[in-house]
Amino acid sequence: MQPPPRQVKLTQEVKVHLAEQFSSLQNKQQREQELLEDIRSYSKQRSAIEREYGQALQRLASQFQKREWQRGWSVTNDSRSIFAAWKSMMDGTTSLGHARVAASETYRTVSTEAVKTSRLSKEHLFKKGMEQLLNIQAELQETVKEVSKTKKHYIHIERANEVTKEKAADVDARLRKSDHGIFHTKASLQKLSAKVLDGDLYERLRDQLTLINKTELEVCQSTQEFFQILYDESAKVMNTTTV
Repeated sequence: MQPPPRQVKLTQEVKVHLAEQFSSLQNKQQREQELLEDIRSYSKQRSAIEREYGQALQRLASQFQKREWQRGWSVTNDSRSIFAAWKSMMDGTTSLGHARVAASETYRTVSTEAVKTSRLSKEHLFKKGMEQLLNIQAELQETVKEVSKTKKHYIHIERANEVTKEKAADVDARLRKSDHGIFHTKASLQKLSAKVLDGDLYERLRDQLTLINKTELEVCQSTQEFFQILYDESAKVMNTTTV
């Protein structure tokens, strides 16, 4: 009995699988681009907020540092008075304003440079990966054709001589093994292609998120340390005013 032809079936299965894989990779790349855009937009808006907040703190402290009662007054001779504690608080508020403005520059860098670089790199890697994927597709389909051609050749021999049935069976077993190998290659193709497409994107994303969180931690730590000092100094305030 003549076995059913497998060339069309194998080739069609390969085409369908690769089309699904290509669509999956495109969706993955689209999600990553949207994430990059969100990071860029967040960093840009956060930069504006930090700058506005930092400058507002500086303006606020500045108006209280210019009060008439502070003129000619030396904190060194009155370090434990309520006036000294107040002046330290205003000086610290100014410093915190500078820290927030500096933080805004970090967010601006993430928005305008680092994320942009990552996005461009991602687009380049995607194009490069697609080229490699198309080459692998062509090689895979060519392999399917070669396997089918080999089986057809041995089927022809089987018709001509019954003695070759044993060889045809052996070839069929090897064909099934080859089919498994082909689809095993297809299964690993997605993993390989994804690796090519990703490149160092996730390392870049990790660096950007780490930088954002590190910036906020440093500002918060600086704020905590400063106000801890003010808290301790305020607890020691005593009335040193002489009438």
